Amino acid sequence: MRFYQLLKDALPDAMILTQVQISRLVEVPIDELGGAASARWRSRVAQLSADYVLVDADCRTVLAVIELDDWSHAAADRIKTDAKKDEALSAAGLPMMRFHGEQMPDIHLIRSATLDALKRWLRFERGRNLVPDGWAASLIETVGGRS
Repeated sequence: MRFYQLLKDALPDAMILTQVQISRLVEVPIDELGGAASARWRSRVAQLSADYVLVDADCRTVLAVIELDDWSHAAADRIKTDAKKDEALSAAGLPMMRFHGEQMPDIHLIRSATLDALKRWLRFERGRNLVPDGWAASLIETVGGRS
């Protein structure tokens, strides 16, 4: 709960969702993969969830995913699970931010990491002419400008 409050303090206007299934964030077009390949991809992400998800003002556009890792993420099975999660989110163009619970970030680090994530999102979405609105647009304009 402490980390969630840090996120809210760092990004007071952001909508932050918790424990969201990756399958709700990643679309797999059946036409591109075919039925069997699509089913395999869905099964890869079926049990994965994101700790925190940043959503734009429209309440529909996912901008970034935040993971809070603890000591258990050093275990071989967790490394493999994290790699699956990273792969799925990267394929969807969703930037991932990872923070470690043992080294809790401060507000400035969270804002900086979020700005970097939003810039990655913008680069990915340019071809679709999507731009962030509300709090995300304000953060980009205030802190770092568009790049």
